[in-house]
Amino acid sequence: MNIEDITSPAPKFNAEPWQMGSLISGDIKEDSIVLIFCSDYRGASKELETDWSSFRAYFYQLAKNDWEIPMVDIGEVILGKTVEDTRFVIEELISFFLYKNCIPVFIGGSLDLIKPEIFSLNFHQKNLEWSHVGAQINFSTQEENITADNVLFKIFTDKRLSIKNFHFLGYQQHLNNTATLKLLENVDFNCLRLAELMGNAHRAEPYFRKSDFVSIDCNAVESNGTPFSVEPQVNGFNNREICALMKEAGLSQHLKAVGIFNFSHQGNANMQLLAQMIWYLTDGINIRKSHPKEQSFETYQVLIDDKTYTFKREV
Repeated sequence: MNIEDITSPAPKFNAEPWQMGSLISGDIKEDSIVLIFCSDYRGASKELETDWSSFRAYFYQLAKNDWEIPMVDIGEVILGKTVEDTRFVIEELISFFLYKNCIPVFIGGSLDLIKPEIFSLNFHQKNLEWSHVGAQINFSTQEENITADNVLFKIFTDKRLSIKNFHFLGYQQHLNNTATLKLLENVDFNCLRLAELMGNAHRAEPYFRKSDFVSIDCNAVESNGTPFSVEPQVNGFNNREICALMKEAGLSQHLKAVGIFNFSHQGNANMQLLAQMIWYLTDGINIRKSHPKEQSFETYQVLIDDKTYTFKREV
């Protein structure tokens, strides 16, 4: 795959040796964290002119600490003639980086662009563990075409996909159909209300711990003044809480991809918050990589001549 044919390269920014900009390159290496930007909001019936340079101005100047994992900024996905074309390109991109054992971090676009990430992950691995941070889940069936409103319904009803567990984190009860939440719980999926996680990001750790994919709908973040999401909500996680959740997500031993959707480009404060969210995600990934991998065991007890012997097998 020729990345230059389907992306607009990231501009160069000057950075001090201690800053993120000195860690980031355009050279794709295995085992990297890869930033992929996109501005296709047609799935939400919106057309937004976007510029990611202010994000980079904030992000590249943050401290890189003692991190050793390479980081790549491949720039912005060139929009296809149709949104279906864009989805196809995203699916191929995600798959390309998964083959290189990279962690693709997809940023921007409407929520329907979650579908190509899921399909690409499902191609590489079955029985996915998926954590989704969002205020609302919509199982709308009115539209035949995939949209930001019905994409989750389309994913859950697609027989080609193998999703073992789904964790819906931070939902707001007044925005959701009770029947939909009961349906999720009836199939043993987990739903945690916003109130259960406010000030308690560590409560999300058991769900993030084994997640292969973490998605963030920016409507989960409160919008005061300038909207943080293209579908803004007055209630939601505050700035500190969403950053804490991003760090918890990065600590997952199984994390293979991340997606951040419905981001609003209005205002420098939003870009600054998004930059810090990615920073805390990166911090979690680096901490996880520097620690021994979590091991899981199955325990067997065997009775032989009135004595019990215990055996453990790594799974």
